[in-house]
Amino acid sequence: MTRTSPTVTPEEWAFTDLDGRIESASRGLSHLLGVGRLRRGDDFLNLFPLPRKALRHDIAGALGGWPVRRDVSMGAPGLRERKIRYRVSRRLQLGGEGLFWLLDEVSTGAAAAA
Repeated sequence: MTRTSPTVTPEEWAFTDLDGRIESASRGLSHLLGVGRLRRGDDFLNLFPLPRKALRHDIAGALGGWPVRRDVSMGAPGLRERKIRYRVSRRLQLGGEGLFWLLDEVSTGAAAAA
């Protein structure tokens, strides 16, 4: 019998300010996104192959109280294209608001089922 349930890699996360600047992130996030080491203050939004307007729309939805989920195709020279799913939600903190990003790679079987 073949497996029918979708599989995903372990989730990675990032906390950013409202402008998308990284405040903290999980250790495996840069590997998942196929980029070099991520540092505090890096522009997280530049890592996605989406127009800034689409990302701002997702952020506005999250700030309105509705966590937003989106699947994106990411490719890098020398690497196969991958489907990454992100979920962004509002994060309340002492200094105001911020964003919480949860990311994982969707397996090819799960991407085909979606």
